[in-house]
Amino acid sequence: MKEFLIYIAQSSICLAIFWLVYFFLLRKQTCFRFNRYFLLIGMGLSLIFPLIQFSYDVAVVLPSMDFSLNESEGFQNVNEMSSAVSVWGVLGVIYVLGLFITLARNIKVYLHLRKLKKEGRQNLEEGYVVVYHNQVSTPFSFMNRIYLNQKKLQEKEKSIIIKHEISHIKQKHWIDLLWVECILLLQWFNPIMWFYMHSMKENHEYLADEAVLKGGESAVLYRAVLINQRFQGPVFSFVNSFSYSNYQNRLFMMKKTKTSSWKKMAVLALFPLLGFFFSISAKPNYIYVDGESQEATSDSTKIVVKGIETKGEIASVKLSSLDGLSGDSLLLIIDGKEVSQTELKTLNNEDVDNISVLKGQSGIEVYGDKGKNGVIIINKTKKDWSDVDALLIIDGEEKTKKDMDALSSDQIESISVLKGQSGIEAYGDKGKNGVIIITLKKEDSSQ
Repeated sequence: MKEFLIYIAQSSICLAIFWLVYFFLLRKQTCFRFNRYFLLIGMGLSLIFPLIQFSYDVAVVLPSMDFSLNESEGFQNVNEMSSAVSVWGVLGVIYVLGLFITLARNIKVYLHLRKLKKEGRQNLEEGYVVVYHNQVSTPFSFMNRIYLNQKKLQEKEKSIIIKHEISHIKQKHWIDLLWVECILLLQWFNPIMWFYMHSMKENHEYLADEAVLKGGESAVLYRAVLINQRFQGPVFSFVNSFSYSNYQNRLFMMKKTKTSSWKKMAVLALFPLLGFFFSISAKPNYIYVDGESQEATSDSTKIVVKGIETKGEIASVKLSSLDGLSGDSLLLIIDGKEVSQTELKTLNNEDVDNISVLKGQSGIEVYGDKGKNGVIIINKTKKDWSDVDALLIIDGEEKTKKDMDALSSDQIESISVLKGQSGIEAYGDKGKNGVIIITLKKEDSSQ
């Protein structure tokens, strides 16, 4: 639910960008068809753009790591995570509740329209179905039907209003409104979405007014009918109405000179605004850098630390205190193989190249249910013995590379390496290129 709510919030920001560009730069232009497609496309892109994820690298230098946390600190981390989960859970419940309330509102409107259609008198006029009902407070159209209250209209008014509503039907404005209502279900909490719906319906009225006047209707008479209808009651949310919107705006737009096509270039203002949107919605990709080795990894799902201070043995790390994870239930992986904590204790610090920690969902994704309590991944230092000129000592005896290659990993108890002056001091001139000391496991004499 957290990821979905964040997506909806980002979608709301994107939708606000499109509406602000329309309201301040396009609303008073006479390019009504262009504005219609701009608003429709804006709603679609507001759902798509948040799915496009950009990221940027952030280098984080890790301090000296002390794994000897007490268990109360581990439980504190768990409590903080539980608190965060509960907050998102509450927000999710509120969101779903609002969604159902909005859906119930739409269902109520639909049922009322169905009632008007069922109870009203239907006539075929100018090729379209007109529903007459006394409960219709103001003329409107929905899908391919026009709804009127004949008692409130003179014959000439009725003729002009029918032409207006037919323009809505021909241009399929009801599809736009259904699309708006679908987005409104998802963004019921967003005030910009309600303004967006108003702007869409207002632009529909401009388009219908333009179509009627181009059809040869008297502009003076048309404006008089509009003024006469301005005090009519409210209409339903997803229908087109002759009296919808500010009649003064419509009168102004009817008389306004056709604006130049170049003013459509105002949509270019979208680019810097959308660039800002993508920048604030980009996710940081943390690169963890160990302060000692300055080696980094860009994998944001795990922390890889080289040169960890382990006081000689990996076993000295208190695994049970690692971010509240239980040491007994941790999955331990060494060089790709699952091992026990007993085998972990046999490792020396010099044998370890890096340690990785997978927590929560990351562990489950990689290792399934075994990784649900956390995973410690250890990769040993890789040694290519074929090119080594070091002195090889196995169980106190000098051996050759052939003897080394004949050994299996199961036979080896430990491996130590002496370099530089340490090798010379222990083995004289023979140890100048380094010394590899291998201790084999002792056979159980009791067997």
